[in-house]
Amino acid sequence: MKIITKDAAYVQFCDVFNFMDITRLMRLDCPKSISMRCFTNQIVVDGDNRYAFMEFKEKDAINFIKKLDCIIDYSFVATKTDEELFDIMKKLHEESQKLIEKYEKMNRSQQSKNYQKLHSEYHLKAYKAHSINDYLSYRKGDIKFDIPENLRLEETKSDSPKEKTYVNTVVDIN
Repeated sequence: MKIITKDAAYVQFCDVFNFMDITRLMRLDCPKSISMRCFTNQIVVDGDNRYAFMEFKEKDAINFIKKLDCIIDYSFVATKTDEELFDIMKKLHEESQKLIEKYEKMNRSQQSKNYQKLHSEYHLKAYKAHSINDYLSYRKGDIKFDIPENLRLEETKSDSPKEKTYVNTVVDIN
C-alpha cells in the first residue's frame, strides 16, 4: 500500500520488497533514488515489518510511486466500503480470467508472442487484489498496519453484517 502526500510517498515494506518485480512486469525503470536506497542497504522484510512504511522524499521517487497502479493507494481504499472493495477484487479476478481465456484461444505462435504481456497483466491484477484483501484484513483487525498517525484517514466501514472472504486463485498461464 502507498500513501502519497504533497512532499512524500510512503510505501509498505512488502511492496518495496516487490519493486523490482513490479517494475519488470510494468516495464518501468526504477529511479536511482529508490534502487540505491532499497537494494544497496540490504533491507530485510519479515513478519514484524512487512506492513510498516518506508518514506521517500525525492521527487523522482514520489512521481514513480504514483505511477504504480498495482500498489493500492490508502486514500482510495480508505474511502471504500467493504462491499465496494470486494467488487473491485471480483472485477480484477474476472479481468484475470479473461486474460487466461484470451491466452488459451491463441495459437502457439500468438501465445509465444503475447505470453510476457499477458503474464505481466495477470500477475499485476492478482497482486493488486491480494493487497486489497490485506487491507480488508487490516480493517477487520486481523493484521496490523503501521500507518503513520499523522496520515490516518477516517475509514469507510461496511454496513453489511455479512462476512466475506476473498480467495485468490492463481493460475499459471504457461
